[in-house]
Amino acid sequence: AVALVKDKRPVAHPYIDCWKTAYGRMLEGRGDELTWRSKAIYEARSHSGEGGDSDSDWKQAQIQLVRDGFQRKVAIDITTTSAITAI
Repeated sequence: AVALVKDKRPVAHPYIDCWKTAYGRMLEGRGDELTWRSKAIYEARSHSGEGGDSDSDWKQAQIQLVRDGFQRKVAIDITTTSAITAI
């Protein structure tokens, strides 16, 4: 998200410290899930012959975890809104 903002508006200040804190909180206590995801990414990458290393696998696992969390929250909001409007 930060890269997108900086790409579109180089002069924008996307509050990097706040983002880093929030990002860290989203990943806090999720080490086992990150390890599992990182291993799955490594296996898929190794099988397909893609380049990369353990750092890129770990970073991709973090991105997936955060993305999945936001997608779940959006799905819940959509379901809740649909239920309320159906009343």
